[in-house]
Amino acid sequence: MYRQFIPYNNNYYGWLRPASEYHNFLRETRAPIVGTSSDSGEAAVFGSNEATTPPTGGGAGGSGVFGLSVSPGAAGVFGANNSTKGVGVQGNGPEAGISGFSDRGAGVRAHSNHGNGVEGFAHDANGAAILAINNATTAPTVNDGSPRGSGVLGMTTVPDGAGVFGANNSTKGRGVQGNGPEAGVGGFSEGGNGVLAQSKTGIGILAQGGRLAGKFEGNVEVTGNLNVNGFIYMGGDTVTPLGAWLSRIRQLEAEVADLRSRLPVSGTFAGSTTTTPSATVDVEMIPRTGPFNDLRVFGSGFLPNEPIEITYNSTPEGGNSGTTEATADSLGRFSNTIGVSCSPGIRYTAYARGKQSGRISNTAGASC
Repeated sequence: MYRQFIPYNNNYYGWLRPASEYHNFLRETRAPIVGTSSDSGEAAVFGSNEATTPPTGGGAGGSGVFGLSVSPGAAGVFGANNSTKGVGVQGNGPEAGISGFSDRGAGVRAHSNHGNGVEGFAHDANGAAILAINNATTAPTVNDGSPRGSGVLGMTTVPDGAGVFGANNSTKGRGVQGNGPEAGVGGFSEGGNGVLAQSKTGIGILAQGGRLAGKFEGNVEVTGNLNVNGFIYMGGDTVTPLGAWLSRIRQLEAEVADLRSRLPVSGTFAGSTTTTPSATVDVEMIPRTGPFNDLRVFGSGFLPNEPIEITYNSTPEGGNSGTTEATADSLGRFSNTIGVSCSPGIRYTAYARGKQSGRISNTAGASC
């Protein structure tokens, strides 16, 4: 009979905590072979199987050490390291360092109170730190809302945490890669965003497709600019270039401007037949360094793209007088800047006339 003090706690997952946190219960170990060692370079117990042929008949044949227990909740083989550094069980093998199997439960289970439950490290660029495979070929038969049939299932109850997180800290590659027959990556949220994409200096979402790069089933909201190079499909059987739609919009704007220019200045009242189009101008004096200023003449109410003659005069004498020309835009508006000599006391006036419509605007003025 061999006696030793083993740090123990009723919490099964607490074996690796420091011994100072638990009561030391005297436990007795009865075994045919007991080994102790006080040399860090030696093993207390060493088991060796020097057979050179594979085991037959199944079971644990060929093992260097075999442990078996029929006690509920116990371990067939248990290893503990009660120092401040090291591992409880270390396995080395040509195919796997440690292998676990269970007919109904988890093949390997890991728990940690204050660290990572499972850590996997790979040192080969052609390998994976963790490889998880579900090789079942039939659909899940249990429909309880759980994501059954997954190769990897990640879940967290930590606020702001991620159920599955992937990062690539090199200069090229992807944080998470998904491949699938229906979707490479799927996202779902009951009340939030199904997929959230963010980039500090790049593109939030980059989509490439053989048939369609993107498809939206529902309303779409754009809060910034929408840049389109190519065609816009407006429904039906017609695909119209974006430029054609913009040209049509400009044409309609010009027609609206022409209709507005034909409205009476003050309307038509009983006993009145006033239908004079409302061509109007205004002027402003823009100061410059030296004896010259800029006289800006601007107005509206002319025909789309109509040539316009601008007449300007100064009072008293000492300024400039003359005519210049401008062209209205598609909405019948124009703006023109004229360099004029300017000294205190001089005032400039200007008016405009449409060369096609004959419309004459009001006269507006500004002082130096």
